Amino acid sequence: MRTAREMLLVTTLLIGGVLMPSAVFAQCSVAPCLAEVTVSASGDLLALSGSLVGTEDWQVVNVSRITGEHVVGPVTRWQTQDGEFTVEHLAGINPSGDLLVFFWSLRANWQVVNVSAITGQRVLGPVTNWQTQDGPFTIEHLVGVNADGDLMLFFWSPQADWQAANISTITGQKMANISATITGQPRPGQQAMTGQQVLGPVTNWQSQDGPFTIEHLAGVNADGDLVLFFWSPRADWQAFNISAVTGQRVVGPVTSWQVQDGPFIAENLAGVSSSGDLLVFFWSPKADWQVVNVSRITGKQVVGPVTSWVKGKIDHLAATGLNERGVYVFWNLGFGRQPNPGWGFCDVSQTGCTRLIFASSAR
Repeated sequence: MRTAREMLLVTTLLIGGVLMPSAVFAQCSVAPCLAEVTVSASGDLLALSGSLVGTEDWQVVNVSRITGEHVVGPVTRWQTQDGEFTVEHLAGINPSGDLLVFFWSLRANWQVVNVSAITGQRVLGPVTNWQTQDGPFTIEHLVGVNADGDLMLFFWSPQADWQAANISTITGQKMANISATITGQPRPGQQAMTGQQVLGPVTNWQSQDGPFTIEHLAGVNADGDLVLFFWSPRADWQAFNISAVTGQRVVGPVTSWQVQDGPFIAENLAGVSSSGDLLVFFWSPKADWQVVNVSRITGKQVVGPVTSWVKGKIDHLAATGLNERGVYVFWNLGFGRQPNPGWGFCDVSQTGCTRLIFASSAR
C-alpha cells in the first residue's frame, strides 16, 4: 500500500499541473479505496481510488464527468453504513451556488443530489459535515453560510429527505462568508433578524452532557468576535460570544479539538489574531472560556488557517510562519489549560524542536 505522501504525489502526476488545495484525504482500510479528493481549476471533482495492494490500478475518477456536475472550491467528505455497504459522500457548491451531495457505494457508481433544489436554500463557500445518532438512524448534517450571511443547517436521515434550518434566525447571529467572492453570486433579497454577522466557514464538534449529545459550531463574526453556537435535544440552537468574555478576537476560520483535563473534557479553539498571534481558547465545566497567546510564549507569529490534532494527550497546532517560509508545529504537554501554560514549537523545514517554554518565561 502506498503511503499518504506517495498517493498525494501520484495524484499530482496523474492529474497534472497545480490543483486547488486538497479538501479530503483519508487512509484506506477497505477496497476499493477512495484515498483523496480534490477540485481542478476547471471545477472538476476528482477522486483518487484503487485497491489496497499493488500500485498499478490507482486511478483518478472524474466524478463531475460521471454526474454532470461541477463544483467551486473545496469539498467535505464523510462515510455512512447502508447495511453491509460503506457509502462515500462528498458535498460542495456548484457555480450556481447550489449545495450538491455526491455519493458512491459498491452497489452503484457516483450519483448526485441537489440539496438546494430540495430545500430551496443555497450557500456560498465551503461546508462542513458531521453525523449523529437518532435511535437506530444516522443523521447527516451539513452547515454553510448563504449570500445573506445566514448560517444554514442541512440535515438528512433515512426517515426524511434533506431539510434546512436557519441557525442565524434562531440565535440572532448572522454570518458573512469570506468565500462569497469565489462564486460571485448575487445576494438574494432576504432580511435577517439581527445585524450580527459571522465570518465563515465554521468548525464543528460534539460533546456529551449526561445522556445528551451537544452539537457545537464556532466561527468569527464581521467584528472579529469568536462566536460559539450549540444545540442539544433539550434546547434549540443558542449563541455565545467568546470574544466578549476573553477580550481576544481572531480573523478567518478557527480549528477545534477536545482533550481530557482531569475528570473533565476541555473544548478548545485556535485561530490567528489580526496581528498574527496564535490564540488558543479553551473551556471546561470548571471554568468559563479563557485564552492563551501561544505566539507571546513561543515568539513565533503565524498566518491562518490553523490545523489541530491530539496525539498521546499532547495538543498540536500547525500554521505557516508570518513573513517566513517555515511551517511551525506547536505543541504542549497538557499545561495549556493551567495558569502557567507551556508550549514548544518545531519548524518542519528544520530538524529540531525547542524545549518547552512556559508562559512565565515569555516576554
